[in-house]
Amino acid sequence: MHGCSPALPRGRSREGDSAGAKREFLESSQKKPASFRQGWALAQQSQAEGDYQSALRYTNEILAIDSDLPVIRLLSAVSLNEHGQ
Repeated sequence: MHGCSPALPRGRSREGDSAGAKREFLESSQKKPASFRQGWALAQQSQAEGDYQSALRYTNEILAIDSDLPVIRLLSAVSLNEHGQ
């Protein structure tokens, strides 16, 4: 499969470049339609950075396409809880 993998942001985060990983994912998603894997990775990275509003936006975009994804529903619930909604 071509494109970004959800492991990329975590790998860059371990290297201390979480902002670079997120920027790379956002640039990639602007060049082609967003995929489940990209949205999932961006939601995870946003949560890791404490940006629950963005994480919620990414999970909502995925759930609008397929609402039967337990891992995304869990990410969404955590983001809602941490964002205070």
